[in-house]
Amino acid sequence: MAQTSQTGTGRYYSGMLLRQHPWLKERLRGEEYPVAFSYRKPELAAGISLAFIGGFAILDALFHLPAFGSAWIGLLVMAGGAALLYGGVWALCFAGRAYLLVTSERVVYQKVDLLGRPGRQISIPRGEIRRVRFLKSTVMYRMGRSDGGIAMLLKNGRTVSVSNVRDAENIFGALR
Repeated sequence: MAQTSQTGTGRYYSGMLLRQHPWLKERLRGEEYPVAFSYRKPELAAGISLAFIGGFAILDALFHLPAFGSAWIGLLVMAGGAALLYGGVWALCFAGRAYLLVTSERVVYQKVDLLGRPGRQISIPRGEIRRVRFLKSTVMYRMGRSDGGIAMLLKNGRTVSVSNVRDAENIFGALR
């Protein structure tokens, strides 16, 4: 991939990103500078669905415990419902904390763990990326025009995909 030059508007955009997110300086190595930055969007449909199903399973197990035949089975259903409820809360509240940072030398995807803290970080050198695709949702009225997913095909054949990215078109443009 060609290196992005740090002249003109690119320099001003990098400066703006560093002013908006001063903690990005800690994530940069050496002479790197930010080219594009975006957060993931909370997953509304999946989050609401999981929370509803989990809450319904918990309430059903609480109100109709004898219908399950055993208290242990009812407790198992309640535990499964609690897991689904937390999965919905995670998708609504914590999924939006993950971010995608494109620098002059690499792409950094910071995931979020189950407790909402920064989790595993994936760092991909830009020279390892063979192809980048911008994945637009088919439900266009629910998303912004530039939102969508990014799929990066690496030279070793692996694909790294990040769904539901705000301003994914800017990330895609920075990686082309």
